[in-house]
Amino acid sequence: MKRGLFILLTFLLICTTSAARRRDCNVPRFTYGAEWSYSAAFYKGYHFYFIAPEGYRVDDRQNKASYCSNGEAYLHAGYNIDGYWNLSIYAGYTGIGDYHAGIPVSLRATRYFGDLMADRWFVYTDLGSGISIKSRPQELLSARVGTGYRLSMSRYTKLDFIAAIRFMYTHPDIDYYGEFIDADSVSSNSGYIVSASLGIGITF
Repeated sequence: MKRGLFILLTFLLICTTSAARRRDCNVPRFTYGAEWSYSAAFYKGYHFYFIAPEGYRVDDRQNKASYCSNGEAYLHAGYNIDGYWNLSIYAGYTGIGDYHAGIPVSLRATRYFGDLMADRWFVYTDLGSGISIKSRPQELLSARVGTGYRLSMSRYTKLDFIAAIRFMYTHPDIDYYGEFIDADSVSSNSGYIVSASLGIGITF
């Protein structure tokens, strides 16, 4: 019984090691690269609760369609689990509608379809946080789902064309009739932006 179990475990270990070696021969384990996108914000909302300069309280809520163009750029580093799944950390700079800019950091999971050495489609999702760039830096949250097409330039070099929908939650500065409200007078300054983006990326 023990001998049979030992033989089975040895066989499984050999098979796993062999598969890992074949994978390593075909798929680079670690990846890195850059990504650039044009982002068009098309919907926004906010909730501001603060004390106006005149001394009274203001509770302002709004959700509306709104267009604003932004650019975004990211660097990324990741790990190929196999020929079809990749996990990567993305960090960069982006505009967040007409609120302010930010430095988001997120974890992205990507699923590829088809032969790993051929051109192929993929889908991805990411989730993360970051810091807003404004008079009083605060945290932000980001989420994204997207798809794209990968051109295989070589075993190590890939060119990606991507499209995505992005949601970002942040804390905008409050501009009240042309006057910015001091942070000490603000109880709530939450806001969100929904955007569509098109971009290009390169991965090594």
